Amino acid sequence: MHFRDGAGKPVLMEVARVARHPGFRADAVKARAKSIDLALIETREPLPTSFAPVAIGEASNEVGAAFDVAGYGVAKPGVASTSGVLRRARLSLRAPLSHVLLWLAGDDGAGACTGDSGAPVFVNGALVGVVAFAQGQKGRGCGGLTQAVRVAPYRAWIEQTMAGWR
Repeated sequence: MHFRDGAGKPVLMEVARVARHPGFRADAVKARAKSIDLALIETREPLPTSFAPVAIGEASNEVGAAFDVAGYGVAKPGVASTSGVLRRARLSLRAPLSHVLLWLAGDDGAGACTGDSGAPVFVNGALVGVVAFAQGQKGRGCGGLTQAVRVAPYRAWIEQTMAGWR
């Protein structure tokens, strides 16, 4: 796991274990099948105290509802140096409505970027989704479509997995 400390220096943390949701299918796109693209990661050492837990919240299923996404993805396709900068965007829920996915888009062309997979999606500070896919206006990049897995429907799996790790 990688993050930057308060001074902006890179920090690498060793991963102790990973739990992939049992409903994940690596071939889902090709097979046109449902897949739960969600995983939990436990670090070998505790996270620094600058990290704080967030609540899991329920995501609205009303077209136009507002969501916030934050990530470090690649802002310009093919230019790796444009990654590593925290960017935030306010997005709106769009159709198709789903109990598994959030389909999000920004009115101003904002959105998650290539490389933002795993980024959090928030509503009022609560985690409601995890970015699974981002597509720019013309394919790769930022600002077209942001697709995120809803988190609340999988709360029992998250809690059960974490309890098993303790």
